Amino acid sequence: STKTSPSPSTTPETSNVTNCLFGEMAQFNSSSDARYIFTSNPPSPTSVLGFSSNLLSKLAASRSAVDKFVDEQMKKADEARMSNNDSIRSDQKEVNMLVAKLNDVQSKRGAMSVNNERGRPAEVGIAGRRLELREKQKRMEGKLADLHVHNTERQQELKFLTEKESVQRERAEEVRETKMRVEEMKKMTVEDLTRGILYYHRIGLNFIKGAGDSLRFEFSQIDPIDPFRLFTFTLDVNDDNEYEVEECNPTLPSDTITSLLYALNNSDDDFSIFIRGMRKAFQATI
Repeated sequence: STKTSPSPSTTPETSNVTNCLFGEMAQFNSSSDARYIFTSNPPSPTSVLGFSSNLLSKLAASRSAVDKFVDEQMKKADEARMSNNDSIRSDQKEVNMLVAKLNDVQSKRGAMSVNNERGRPAEVGIAGRRLELREKQKRMEGKLADLHVHNTERQQELKFLTEKESVQRERAEEVRETKMRVEEMKKMTVEDLTRGILYYHRIGLNFIKGAGDSLRFEFSQIDPIDPFRLFTFTLDVNDDNEYEVEECNPTLPSDTITSLLYALNNSDDDFSIFIRGMRKAFQATI
């Protein structure tokens, strides 16, 4: 059969089964088969719903992991931004100090030039002092250039961190939306599932949890001559996380099962369509 992995957040025991319950309910109520409904005592829902507590535990664990991830990412982004801002302020302060020193050196050089132009005799060592100031000025200009380069790099790093923070905020928002969807799923309580399954027992559809992830479906109320005759198949998940049909009784055409499985494995919302399709295929064998 053609197979595609189902959504990792759903299993045959949870949302797909729920969709099947209410989708089949509406379809069966409106069909002509309703005249063959016979009321029987449904089995206890305890064995049918043995997996519900596990689903709720997984949902609670997922919500805790999502909250922890969001908090850690936001904390890291804030710490990086604060550290970068402190570094920029420190660099700017050092630049201002160097500019002030450079202006002082240039001012002293200008004063000495004025004194020489007025014809005052040059003092001993003035030439050496002037040369020393020039060298100091060159060093300061070089250091100032380095600081400008460093400041530019810091600005670029800040821009990168700002963009990264924006991306993380978008991801955090997506995670929050996912968490909200998980919360919506939790609204389907055990009582809701119990009522739906008990109703399906009355109209001739029964679910039995098998080994591993398998689920056995039993249809009755199909054969008008023998309404209690069972039409069964087992739905399982293989090693590739894809649905497959096993133990189909009576046997259905392989192309029919392949077509129904293809639609099921390529959609998150067509489980009820798959169940109705299997029931119609069993009806065609009568």
